[in-house]
Parts: sequence; structure tokens; C-alpha cells
Amino acid sequence: MLESVGRVPGLRVGITTKSPAVTRDIDLLRLIDAAGELIVNVSLTSLDAALLRRIEPRAPRPDLRLGAMRELSAAGVPARLFAMPVLPFLTDREPALRALFVAARAAGAREAIWNVLFLRGETHRFFLDFIATEFPRLLPRYRALYAGGATAENAYRERVEAVAERAALEAGFPARSRAERIAAERPARPRQLLLEW
Repeated sequence: MLESVGRVPGLRVGITTKSPAVTRDIDLLRLIDAAGELIVNVSLTSLDAALLRRIEPRAPRPDLRLGAMRELSAAGVPARLFAMPVLPFLTDREPALRALFVAARAAGAREAIWNVLFLRGETHRFFLDFIATEFPRLLPRYRALYAGGATAENAYRERVEAVAERAALEAGFPARSRAERIAAERPARPRQLLLEW
């Protein structure tokens, strides 16, 4: 698929991954970026390997993901920290976010994006069941925070946005509000890739 994408000039391509295996395609990624615009989002929400083993047990360790980010950046492939979702009461503390952003910046990430956990549809029940099993003491706090539905209460989201933006600035990332990031990522002239058999 990447080879096909590389043959179409002018595309904006975003790849989001937790896997360091993305580095095996560095030559193709460089080709895609040279012909258009590419960003590789390396998904990492914490540097706490023990915590992440409980949250995402099959995902690569944080150091491996940072290593992939470092390798991509060294090869000239744009990498971005994808710190989503920020998990309430688990990955939302300012010192932890700051350390994550500093580590990603040191690994060559050009920017960082983040957003608080969003629980739509069946995900809501599934995730609260997970919290009940893995972090039972947090269940009442999650139920209260998400009592209104899929999104955490506004005051909490605004607090995390302020904390993350401050941490991003301190790490040396260009800090922008979520609305500014979305507006900046919209292409002036969208181009639709036509896939035909």
C-alpha cells in the first residue's frame, strides 16, 4: 500500500502506530514525504512501562516507541507524538505529561497532539468494565466524570488542555489549541485519492 501511495504526488498522509516496525519502511516513508506531505504519529500516552503494560498489554514498551521516533526523525521522516487518549487519573498528571513531551521532543518529534479519553457507544461500557477490573478505586471517579455521556466534563477537559499545552511549550513543541491544530491540518485544496480495480 505504501508503494502505491508513494506513486501519487501531492498527497497528505498520516500514519498512526504504536509499533516500532514502522521504521522498516523508512525509505518508502521518505519517498511519500518528498512527493507530498507525511506525518507519522507515534502513539504513546505515558513513559510508565508498568502502567502501560496494564493498559495496553500487547503494545511495545515506551522506550521502543521513542526509539522508532528517533530513527524516523534521524532519517528525515516527520514524527509526531500522539498522546491520545489522556486517561483521567492515570496519565493526566502534569509531571508525567511533561516528561512524556520532553522525551518525545528529545527523540525528534516535531509536534505533539493530545486529547482526553472519549467514550462513545459500546466503548463506554467496555472501558468502565476495564477500569472496574484493573483500577477499581477509580471507577466511581470515572462514572462521575463521564456521567454526561461520551466526553469527560468540560472543566476537566479544559484543565487537561491547559496542563498539556503548558507541558508541550516547556518541552519546546509549538503549542496550539485543539481547534488551531485541526484548522492547521486541513488542506487548502483537498485531494481525493481514487482507488479503482
